[in-house]
Amino acid sequence: EAIKEIISFSDEASQYIPDEEPKMGYDKLQEAVLSVKRMKGFHDYIKEDYNKIKLLENFSKSEKVTLNRWTSKEKAKEYRDSLILELQEKVINPILQGWREYCYADTIKFVLPAVEYYHELRQKVSMLNFQDLLLKTSRLLRDYPEVRQYFQQKYKCLLVDEFQDTDPIQAEIIFYLAGQDVYEKNWQKLIPRPGSLFVVGDPQQSIYRFRRADIAIYNLVKGLIKKSGGEVLKLQANFRSLHSIGSYLNPIFEELFSSGQGKFQAVYSPMQTVWEDNPQYLSGVKQLIISKESNKSDTIRQDAQSIARVIRDMLDKGFELVRTEEEIKAGASTSVTYKDFMILLRYRSGMDIYTRTLTEHGIPFTVSGYASLNES
Repeated sequence: EAIKEIISFSDEASQYIPDEEPKMGYDKLQEAVLSVKRMKGFHDYIKEDYNKIKLLENFSKSEKVTLNRWTSKEKAKEYRDSLILELQEKVINPILQGWREYCYADTIKFVLPAVEYYHELRQKVSMLNFQDLLLKTSRLLRDYPEVRQYFQQKYKCLLVDEFQDTDPIQAEIIFYLAGQDVYEKNWQKLIPRPGSLFVVGDPQQSIYRFRRADIAIYNLVKGLIKKSGGEVLKLQANFRSLHSIGSYLNPIFEELFSSGQGKFQAVYSPMQTVWEDNPQYLSGVKQLIISKESNKSDTIRQDAQSIARVIRDMLDKGFELVRTEEEIKAGASTSVTYKDFMILLRYRSGMDIYTRTLTEHGIPFTVSGYASLNES
């Protein structure tokens, strides 16, 4: 039945996929739909269980929909915001979960003795890993009301920042420390004491789903806070960025995020910038384009040279930046200085090329997060 639903959905969606591949390539959902179209040509291929699962997995990862790559943006938006999410939550994900539980049963049987052995070994030598610290703390607070009461009296208020990075065990600990009933063992039934819990988080920054710190936990805790009489405030104003940054990023985020609450995807929330761009000063988003034909090492070298030349040029020509009142009071000049620049790299590999290139251009720098001794 699940395969029939996917085929039916794909038959409809394929009508809105352009015949000619878009310049930036097909998005994830388009690729999944086209894979069904190809498979339909080989009926026996879809009959195999392995291939059915492969097809389902294609759609479980097809949340990304780029509106301008479809012939109908309205249909693409409908798929992104409701149809594909509903298909994933009600049909695809439950089947895949059952399949994985079936497949991994033998693997778990094989691995479990090693996990238990390692646990016993840590106990023998009086050592704990980070997961032990969380689990033992949670169990201690859950099973011993007097311990919970002691720490509640010691820590009357909890302030949790970056809450979107909180995993289920951390959420348990938070609610055991803030909950009114010290005898309640189910943390999801606990009601925080008035004024005991304050959390701040941005679900659009959630990147730790691989360790179960996902939108589901974020939304669950938000719901528990509201249910207990707490207040949820949405802060959308960005006091750091100029309007040109917001106008550049908002359309990108709008295409990537859902407009309605989903189990696995954050809801789109536009960035409301407050700082005006001043034409007298440097602002906005600039792009340094590197040829696609370049291999990885050439790309890194070209990128490093381009960045170094831009920094050197801006300093030599005396470019100016908008400064805040606080910066001006502290004696900051509007002229660009070395400390106004930050280079963010996705990967550590090749960082030595950037540092050497900056040195060649006479640009002083400090490096953070670089631990490769053999490349230093």
